[in-house]
Amino acid sequence: MFNIVNLTVLAEDRNAGTRRVPDFSGGSVTPAAYAFFMRRNSPLAIEISTALAVLGVHASPRRIEGWTIDGLGPEDGLPLMEQIAHYRELSKLAGPGRGHNADLTARRMEAHGFVCRRLRGALLRGFNIAEIAEPETPLDLSTEESTDAAFARLDEIARGMSESISNIPMPMRRIVETLRRNVYDSAERTGESGDVVFRSVIVNFMCLLLGGELYDAEPIAAMFGADSPELEDDAVDFVNEKLRITTWEVEEAYRTLLLADVARMAVWLRERAHLVVGFLGLDKATESQLDDLASLIAPYVLFLIGIVRSRIDDAEEFIGGLGLPAGLVVPALPATPLPT
Repeated sequence: MFNIVNLTVLAEDRNAGTRRVPDFSGGSVTPAAYAFFMRRNSPLAIEISTALAVLGVHASPRRIEGWTIDGLGPEDGLPLMEQIAHYRELSKLAGPGRGHNADLTARRMEAHGFVCRRLRGALLRGFNIAEIAEPETPLDLSTEESTDAAFARLDEIARGMSESISNIPMPMRRIVETLRRNVYDSAERTGESGDVVFRSVIVNFMCLLLGGELYDAEPIAAMFGADSPELEDDAVDFVNEKLRITTWEVEEAYRTLLLADVARMAVWLRERAHLVVGFLGLDKATESQLDDLASLIAPYVLFLIGIVRSRIDDAEEFIGGLGLPAGLVVPALPATPLPT
């Protein structure tokens, strides 16, 4: 049975211990296959449950079995002490019963620095990203006729998106509502209605993400509550030249970035959430919602930092000043944007 003395230093030494989760790295393994080694009557489940009890955490072997079947257990190869730490944190965040908001729990664990076996899927499902890359269909801006058709289609999509904000899950919906309110407050200066300016914001960013470019600084400035002169055309040109990314690149980042680095990024974001909650309209967001938000955007932020490092001169000084977590590996990305 587990050495109880080691539990007293669990919080300080998560690297102690030698027993490891069975390593399935040689092939694809479902959560259920891993759960075979974490059945309620297995020595490992009993040992972890006993260790948690010493720490004042009630997690029966049966509950540990249920968590692992749901894919909330740790990844392969973790020492026993790290397994215990994982389940200890899981006991704080998991809801009652099997399958209760399992994706949310996996993402919250990420924001607390722990990687669950279902995390990748939980991130993809959070933004409805397909597990397998789909064919790229960039905008056809090659002729005046195709450009007009492309923007007509973007405006149609933007109209539908602006009318369905109430369907966006919290807390992302609160952020969108705040940015939309900024647009409405600034719209009077543009001579257009708030609805028109907000749709223009959506079209601008959809154009960028679908292989085109930002083209109008005024609605973007309105979204951030700034006057258009404060967002010069040079800033838009800089984004188009250096920071142009496509939805396919972003989605691939969600599929492929190392989850350990994504978790480090999520913890970093969560620790700094208080700096932006007011600006983003998240003053009333719950701890669960802030955890979820940090988790969901962590792959994108990590990808964006990789873009900055690859494409901008003197980026190292800027990145060094961010105080990123030790051990975080910023991805190496193409030094130039994909051609339009």
